Amino acid sequence: LTLNGGSYEGSNWGGTVDKYPRYALRNNGTMVIKGDTIVKGDFGAMGLYNNSSTIIDGGLFVTNEDMGKDGKEWTHHTVWAGGSSELTINGGIFQNLDPSTSGSVITDGTTGKVTINGGTYSGGHGSNINDYGYGGTIVVNYGKFESIDVRIVVDGSIVYIKDVPYLKEKGAFTAVNAYVAGSDGVNTYCKTLDDAISLASNGDTIV
Repeated sequence: LTLNGGSYEGSNWGGTVDKYPRYALRNNGTMVIKGDTIVKGDFGAMGLYNNSSTIIDGGLFVTNEDMGKDGKEWTHHTVWAGGSSELTINGGIFQNLDPSTSGSVITDGTTGKVTINGGTYSGGHGSNINDYGYGGTIVVNYGKFESIDVRIVVDGSIVYIKDVPYLKEKGAFTAVNAYVAGSDGVNTYCKTLDDAISLASNGDTIV
């Protein structure tokens, strides 16, 4: 199934509302989401189950702030990867608008695999990306975040945290102050402008 545009509003999957999410979209098979697709839900935007496969190339995914009703403590994730599902995110905007939720923006809830190659992430509890520790895999290669746990970012990757670029190397984040845009199309990220100048060759651009 391919979604290329359209707007999808949340509903209460599973009957009686309790503290667990009820997603606007639920994937048990194969799904590709592109373009200007909008997915919103008071109880989570999208849930992935079983051995499903999901590729998100763009769109807006929002967990609304109309939550935490009736004195209950709610758990809400914008996108939940459950079962042995596989999720690849290449782009899009992902938001959890409820500051009181114990949920996250992207959560690997069981044994699935989540690969993040792009996108913008905000909200949720603590890190925008969360691993429940059941043996799943999260790989972050690139993205823009309000907050992210350094442990799930791959060495050599660039992430933006509150619009500041960081390079992960040797298990830690290092602020990036310049990079060399190579004439061969390869970017080399540097801690200082002087480092970038020393690395640049004819035809390269320092940014």
